[in-house]
Amino acid sequence: MKRILAYLFIVLGLGLMTNVNAAGNLQGFLNAIENSKESGFTIDLDSTAKEYDYKNFKGFVKDYKKEYELPDLTENEVREFLLGVDRKAKIVESQENLDKLHSLIVNNKYFKKRTGYFKKKYKDKLKLLVVYMNYEKEMSKITTNPNLEKISRFDFRFQYGGTISGMTPYAFENCEKSRKKYKLSGGECIIVESRISDNFTNLLKPRL
Repeated sequence: MKRILAYLFIVLGLGLMTNVNAAGNLQGFLNAIENSKESGFTIDLDSTAKEYDYKNFKGFVKDYKKEYELPDLTENEVREFLLGVDRKAKIVESQENLDKLHSLIVNNKYFKKRTGYFKKKYKDKLKLLVVYMNYEKEMSKITTNPNLEKISRFDFRFQYGGTISGMTPYAFENCEKSRKKYKLSGGECIIVESRISDNFTNLLKPRL
């Protein structure tokens, strides 16, 4: 009898530990973020994380990084990406600002490190670069600070082939697949540039 009671105690104890240490509701939290963006209001990320069984926002970030195999993603990058757009912020879509955004994208250290876009085997091929990002937020930041040195983390894909028009639908399709894979929301897929060898064309246009 004592052995049975001891066994039950261990089983129950392990069950309680599992509940205490269980991951939060990742999908529920992501849905809450998406709904807040669609509604046009910003939520408190730390308080919302607790509503979905996380101790704090840091716990959600840890869970997200593990689920989607993004070990080098920082808490600040996730926080900045998830926060909504300040609707009162001024946005100037001048060519100068569009060129600035283009430069910040193609010269981004994380992008250049993780992509095959600039590799030798693709150098002489016509390529089309598409990114998933919050265009309004980044243009607002550039408008406020023309000397901005870094934008929020963005997702990226590229297509290579014969013509820009032929590659465009596939580039958008790949971007959308990636968006769904990583549960991204609040942004959009945007064609950034076409490039062959060291020659490129900035394809960013005013969108607002």
